[in-house]
Amino acid sequence: MPAPLRVAISTAAILSIALSCLSACGNTAAICARAGGSLEGGTCSRSGPQDAANKQWCEEHGAVYLAGSGTCAYGEGR
Repeated sequence: MPAPLRVAISTAAILSIALSCLSACGNTAAICARAGGSLEGGTCSRSGPQDAANKQWCEEHGAVYLAGSGTCAYGEGR
């Protein structure tokens, strides 16, 4: 394969990878928002009135609220 062709193919591959990374980063905020969260510092965090109510209910019933899964944990990890 001629050197100029290899350079052209390599350049196209690098540009393709770079563009796909940029589009993936741009979609992260949209995916996070559709899941009910907000993107802060590269991390999708989900919090709102329903999460606060769930956390309060768990704590009132002697459990720990696991925000990632949205569940209550009872007596685990002792």
